[in-house]
Amino acid sequence: MGSSTQFTQFALAHYRALIKTIAQAPSYVFPSLVDDIHIMGPMNKITHTFDHLLTQLTLVGLRFKVLKCKLWSPLGFFPSIEIPHGCTLVRDGLSILGVPVGFQNFATHFLDGVLFQDMAHIDDLPLLGHVQVILGILSSCVIHRPYYLTQIVSPSSLMSFLTSFDRKVMQMCGGIMG
Repeated sequence: MGSSTQFTQFALAHYRALIKTIAQAPSYVFPSLVDDIHIMGPMNKITHTFDHLLTQLTLVGLRFKVLKCKLWSPLGFFPSIEIPHGCTLVRDGLSILGVPVGFQNFATHFLDGVLFQDMAHIDDLPLLGHVQVILGILSSCVIHRPYYLTQIVSPSSLMSFLTSFDRKVMQMCGGIMG
């Protein structure tokens, strides 16, 4: 078991490294949450910016898992740039802080994964055995997922997901209500 302040220490070290990199690359955006850092900006200097961030993280004592690094180009191809060592090139898109960023097929695949996870949660709700508890969890937790997705995913990608989600919720409600 670690120190009770380990998360604060991590956040402060991470923040310092990120701020120094942001100062060096003002044309980039760095959406980040805990240890997920995303670098968004011109492809021509992505390797330099990545290397700078890696150096800054190392200077504050943080290790970086290069094997988790993914590089995606909205152009659908990679211009003649040097790819950061160890990074995986992805063709269709990637998830940035839970938001699918990429081409239509990537968004559809992302939503299929979300639907699979949500279906498992919906299938488990009847195991609680109390209708009021089940409906309370359904209305306060599960139902909000589609509302969130309507804010971040194109309507054309979302239609099939919403239809399947609604069907599943209705089946589960029908099953517990008798």
